[in-house]
Amino acid sequence: MKTTAKMETVTTQNSQEVQKLRDTIQLLDNFSQHGFSQIAAIARLTLESLKVPGAYPALDDIAYALEAICEKADYVEGCINAEAENFGCNYIDEDQRRRWDARRTIQKES
Repeated sequence: MKTTAKMETVTTQNSQEVQKLRDTIQLLDNFSQHGFSQIAAIARLTLESLKVPGAYPALDDIAYALEAICEKADYVEGCINAEAENFGCNYIDEDQRRRWDARRTIQKES
């Protein structure tokens, strides 16, 4: 009897973890679909605006569009990374970390 009760508890805990993981993956998919669709739409509209014959390219509008792309990309990256960190599954770029460490070392020596 104890073994069965313990097994049910483990199964329930595993089931809850699996559901939590599924919910998180669905949330990440939501972030990526909406964020990247918006980025692509802004980029397509900006590119199309450059194809209009005789139209003066609105450099301010293009600059704002590029800023929006950067901001949206950073936002979506942060959302996805935060959710991955919640599970301890975030990607760490070791080469990037070494570059940051080298830069900090140079700045301290300056």
